[in-house]
Amino acid sequence: MAARLLILAQCPHHLRPDEAETWLRSELDELPRDGVERVELAPLASVSLRFGRHWDWLVELHWASDAAAARALEGPACLTLLGDLRLLGMRPSVAFVSERTDPDPGV
Repeated sequence: MAARLLILAQCPHHLRPDEAETWLRSELDELPRDGVERVELAPLASVSLRFGRHWDWLVELHWASDAAAARALEGPACLTLLGDLRLLGMRPSVAFVSERTDPDPGV
């Protein structure tokens, strides 16, 4: 399994969904590709009419290794993207999935 950064984002109230998605795609296209194997943007849907949907998109950034991911995540591009998502009101929620399979009790 490769290292992945998962970002869940909402459509801001002041933008139409197509405007927000176009902006998000252009920002993802601008990210440096150093060590990035692939970037995916997927629209999300509710699992049923009974339950609301809290997020509109899932962004996945895939790296070949944790080391490559760490270099990218410490760089300004990822921090700027997350900051811009917040400023636009997209309320990003972020998770990092490590390539490691053994739990590290020191973490």
